[in-house]
Amino acid sequence: MPISRLEALFNPRAVVVVGPDREDAAALQGVLASLAVTPFKGDVSVVGPGDQPDVRLSALDVVPDVAVIVSRAARVPELLLLASERGIPGAIVLSQGFSNCGEPGRSLQGELRRFARSHALRFLGPESLGVTHSSTGFNATVGEAGVQRGRLALVSQSGALCSAILDWAGTRSLGFSNVISTGLALDIDFGDALDYLVRDPDTDSVMLYVEGIEDARHFMSALRAAARAKPVVVMKAGRHAEGRDAEAFHADSLIGSDDVFDAALRRAGVLRIRDYADFFAAAATLASNVRVKGR
Repeated sequence: MPISRLEALFNPRAVVVVGPDREDAAALQGVLASLAVTPFKGDVSVVGPGDQPDVRLSALDVVPDVAVIVSRAARVPELLLLASERGIPGAIVLSQGFSNCGEPGRSLQGELRRFARSHALRFLGPESLGVTHSSTGFNATVGEAGVQRGRLALVSQSGALCSAILDWAGTRSLGFSNVISTGLALDIDFGDALDYLVRDPDTDSVMLYVEGIEDARHFMSALRAAARAKPVVVMKAGRHAEGRDAEAFHADSLIGSDDVFDAALRRAGVLRIRDYADFFAAAATLASNVRVKGR
């Protein structure tokens, strides 16, 4: 993916929030509250609840860099298509109702995968917690308070892990440059996020929380490039064989042999974290900006 598209999505200048139907506007209000609590200076437009996105998106005076979608799952394919036709380069899909909805959810995931292969618009999610970029105040999340500015980036497939570490960091005045929740990662994945972060001047180090990787080649290529430039630490869910069924990636893709994954990280020059306590400790260490010599 061209870096310019990644920059437009993770560090936008103009945003449109596409809301749900009128009977369920809590997610829309949560995103607007997050954008309001931070000093984001870009343009913010709102479509919904109850409006017709096909009319409103085409009528926007400014073509946004990113559409933040919080509509119900069944409408997401249509809304992504409308955003693509309007010329919007990226979308963050916060909508839920894909991974735990049986055949209807799998069918919608298939639609989104096909969309990703055939359209220029790129999207994060669905079931993403959202994105924050602290240097510009961009905070497109539901219910997350403003993130203190720092030089550590966090990329996670788990929204719950993102929320937990942000709550913990907030009590310790620990800041982040970027927080990226990939959700189901049906389009933008860890490799794309690393491609962006390795070039981000606001990021000095990167933390990854990985549940599963589908494009292993892209992931390893991006990981090696990032690790040559910045410290990178990785925690992987489901490292014990007996726990893998419970820790399957949302899209039913497992990360594979733990020994192979461990060896791949060592070859890339990446430090692996084994448990949550050490993951939180690693965040504090990296955020301190103290660098040790040697391995």
